[in-house]
Amino acid sequence: MKFGDFIGDYVGTILMHEHASYLEHAIKFSNRNYLFEFLNHDEAELVDAARVGNATRFLNHSNGKENCGAQVLLVNGEHHIKFFISKAVSRGQELFLSYGDTYWPQGGGSEPLSD
Repeated sequence: MKFGDFIGDYVGTILMHEHASYLEHAIKFSNRNYLFEFLNHDEAELVDAARVGNATRFLNHSNGKENCGAQVLLVNGEHHIKFFISKAVSRGQELFLSYGDTYWPQGGGSEPLSD
């Protein structure tokens, strides 16, 4: 795949940040966090892909080896999170994305796995 190629949309239930607190215990219990946070008019919203997500929720985190990027788009009045290739990827090569600075302290796992 080459730079800019579309991988897929991150799909799930859209939640306002203040309504997502009920997920905290489930995330800690399962040690799985499929929340993607973005800003909508200066307010945080989340897409929860735990129950209704697709394969894009399995993109792994990496510091420094990222070959994918994310972009929040407004399409027909709805937010879409688009994943795309940011560096050329060979067949069979794993896809990596930076989860950002706020992911790990909020219960996405105890620490990121080393690359």
